[in-house]
Amino acid sequence: MMDNNLDSKFSKCSIDSCENDAYEGHNECVLHCPKNSYGQDWTTGLAIDFYNEFKNYIIDFFKKYSSSIDGKITMEEMKAYLDSRNYNDLEYNNIFKDSYFVPTFIIFPDRDSRDHFDYLKILNLFGEIHFNYCQFYAKYLDLKDTKVFFQNCIFHTNWNLINYKILDNVNNVVYQNCTFNDNVFNDSTGSNKPYILNANQFDVYCTFNKDINLYNVHIDGLLFNIDKSSYIVEAKIADIDVLKIENVVFKNRFIIHGTSVKNLIIKNTIFEEKLELVESKVGHLEIYNANFRKIADFFDTKFIKFSITKSIFDDFVGFEQCEFGQDKNKKNIAAFTHVTFIGFINFRNAKFLSGLDLSMTNLKEYPNFLNTNINERFTNRETFRIIKYSFLKLGNTIESNKFYAKELEKYKEELDSKNYSFFNQERLIYFLNKHISNFGQSYFRPIFLLIIVSIVHYCIIRCYEANMLYKICEPLNPYINLLVVHLNDVAKNITPFKLMMTEGIEFLSILFGVIYSILLWHIIVAVKAHTRKSD
Repeated sequence: MMDNNLDSKFSKCSIDSCENDAYEGHNECVLHCPKNSYGQDWTTGLAIDFYNEFKNYIIDFFKKYSSSIDGKITMEEMKAYLDSRNYNDLEYNNIFKDSYFVPTFIIFPDRDSRDHFDYLKILNLFGEIHFNYCQFYAKYLDLKDTKVFFQNCIFHTNWNLINYKILDNVNNVVYQNCTFNDNVFNDSTGSNKPYILNANQFDVYCTFNKDINLYNVHIDGLLFNIDKSSYIVEAKIADIDVLKIENVVFKNRFIIHGTSVKNLIIKNTIFEEKLELVESKVGHLEIYNANFRKIADFFDTKFIKFSITKSIFDDFVGFEQCEFGQDKNKKNIAAFTHVTFIGFINFRNAKFLSGLDLSMTNLKEYPNFLNTNINERFTNRETFRIIKYSFLKLGNTIESNKFYAKELEKYKEELDSKNYSFFNQERLIYFLNKHISNFGQSYFRPIFLLIIVSIVHYCIIRCYEANMLYKICEPLNPYINLLVVHLNDVAKNITPFKLMMTEGIEFLSILFGVIYSILLWHIIVAVKAHTRKSD
């Protein structure tokens, strides 16, 4: 019995409804068998055989499915015209341009425009082509005046986006439910002018196994069309490894919904309409020198690394329920550097797990930080000052006081980092404020300290009345005893504290009086911070 591979050229193609003979070394015919790289296909003659068989496929297709050429051209005339390789006959060209062609389950090899057997020359004859369940090893198909629609297709190599005229379809996209096994890009080399993409490109069912790279292009349609009215299930784009956008102008909405993107890089780009990056997960978002002319909505999206630099937001910006960073112990600060916000910004219910930096932003309106969770460890003082004033401007004095305490805490850390002596006046004041009432945020702590100090004060008075202080001080140097006497005499002249002085320990009484005053002041400030009405 002969080997199946050797005998395959005498058997039929394994694809249903295909009556062609299997191609040598394959179980499928030359139209449906897997293809290789350009060199391998061409040296084996597969590309030439594919070209010849593809012409027969076209003739068979119009015999079975098309009535658009009835009475205009016979099948013999069509075959002779395709075999001639000279497609300049205007009458025949008009007939093809009025025709609708649907290649199905065809696996197209790579191609070279210099070859006489380049199948693109035939494809360019048609006015409308619906590629259905096809596969491509070519890097692009430059179909100039042809309306195109790719449905359930697979692209095995780098695929260059061409400005196709879109063939009418339900989801109004060029690519529907397609799989891209290699990079997707647009080739703008050789021209200083930006490339144009007029049509909507991908629907939500497309799969990207490598990167999407857009450079120097104006996109008039939608890059991802997720119009929910066109889908049975909720519209969510498949996961993307890398989406790199550079020197791009989006003239329509830019939408990513419910998607995981490992790296989203946007540089020198203009969004003329609304940007929606919602309910998604982004490993690393880097935006540099971008202009957002309309609303930018990032609702409920999770970012691990996040940075926006030298960018301008002209309208409302929403980061509501967003999460930034991943680990409270890692320094993945959400950084806005030289960013200008013309409109209102909403950070309500956002979480900055690895800190936030707004110190180098330009704000026309103060943002909303209601119920925001911010890692204090990696957030700087200026950011807390901005948040403090944002609450103050909105009349929320209670929240404003909380962030005022965080601002002071950061200032205390700055003082500590300067290696001042502990008894430096400013450092000592901030130390006491921190530990007495947490900068006015805790009234329980100063009340507790007031009780402790009162007990100590009472014990000292009782010891004095029992003559125990004299017994303690008697063995000490007589000069110290003399100093105590003089300090008590001085204390007697401090009028405001006379009512609380205990005879014989006047100086200690004044010290306790000062401590009581400090603690009472902290209690009043803390209570006020928690109960004061908005202005």
